[in-house]
Amino acid sequence: MGRRNIILIGVTVILAISVGVASFLFLRNTDPEVIPEQDISQLSSPVRDSLPTSGGSGSRTSPLSGGGTEIVPENIPLPPPPENETYALVGNKAKNYAERFGSFSSHGNFANLVSLRSVSTPQMQQWIDGIVIQYATDNLSTTEYSGTLTKALGARVFLADEEQGFAIVEVDTLRREEKGDIVDTYYQTITIEMKQDTGGTWLLDGAYWGDIQ
Repeated sequence: MGRRNIILIGVTVILAISVGVASFLFLRNTDPEVIPEQDISQLSSPVRDSLPTSGGSGSRTSPLSGGGTEIVPENIPLPPPPENETYALVGNKAKNYAERFGSFSSHGNFANLVSLRSVSTPQMQQWIDGIVIQYATDNLSTTEYSGTLTKALGARVFLADEEQGFAIVEVDTLRREEKGDIVDTYYQTITIEMKQDTGGTWLLDGAYWGDIQ
């Protein structure tokens, strides 16, 4: 083998060794970095940390069966309480009494007022007897028709005490008054007072008209 050939072989071996060393160093530097194990329970979750706790206002956190959290509103409006039965009863009674008390005519012999005697206290019965006599006397000298029709529009119960057996209700009414050819329509409130008898019936005990509107 000639000297020239020996030199070429030596150069080739040196190049091969150099390439191998360079490849080894390159692959070593590109190995993935090993991250030490951590307790994942100590890691912060952006979603979890941003949710309000159960002590906050407006919402609370609640665990789900599949993990995670849900927002549950706290300020949900409650349904209105059921209407008090006593208030509803006396309110309807007062509207009925107001219509009957405020509706009468000369040609009808004031029958509505007279019919209220059976659902009135003794004191109110005496007042009804007196007002019917007065109305009848006022109309003896004329045959001209006069009368008033009253329609209850609504009621506000101020008091309905079953223990004391006393109730006060204000009723809004629409009234139509006729006297001969004159017709007048207007709004008027009336305060109805009631007392409860021993049988639990609410009796008319007073009726007071307010200002005409």
